[in-house]
Amino acid sequence: MFGALMGEVGNRGNIELLEPKAAAIIDKWQRRSYSSGREYSISSSLSNNNSLLTINGESQFIAPQSDWVDTSLYLYGKIYEEGGLSKVNLHILTERYGKLTVNATEEQLTEGDQKLYKIYGLWVKGKQNLATGQLKDLELIDYLNYQPEYDEIVLQKLIKKATTNWATIPNKDQWLQEIRGGANE
Repeated sequence: MFGALMGEVGNRGNIELLEPKAAAIIDKWQRRSYSSGREYSISSSLSNNNSLLTINGESQFIAPQSDWVDTSLYLYGKIYEEGGLSKVNLHILTERYGKLTVNATEEQLTEGDQKLYKIYGLWVKGKQNLATGQLKDLELIDYLNYQPEYDEIVLQKLIKKATTNWATIPNKDQWLQEIRGGANE
């Protein structure tokens, strides 16, 4: 499978078929090849060809960079590491994105309560890949007070009110289609 994929990448002359991490490695080798004159060759013991893919100063295996957009978002999770001597940052474990590194200032890390090993919300800015959702270059804007507790009495009142209102709608699917403006038809 690997040999066939690398052979196809070599035949097409681009890395669009590759997963983002693999494409980033080929892109890195291509850039090194331009600056150093080195040549990289990928081969397989199953192939009769000497090389499935050759990266040199003549090739153009550059990953497209247009998939990354500036974003601002809220992250919720457990802060499991803080600090850094030259690169001050914190590490947060989120359900949605897994482990993330967020750049911060020393002042942001030291102000307020001790946040290590506690669940917090973070307001961050950075870049997000449109195709994969992957995040990079995250910077802390502010901490959010995260209180996952709720008032049971208020919740029950809201459920009761919604149930009464929902009962007056005869065709709920049609109503939702109309509200969504025909989306998912």
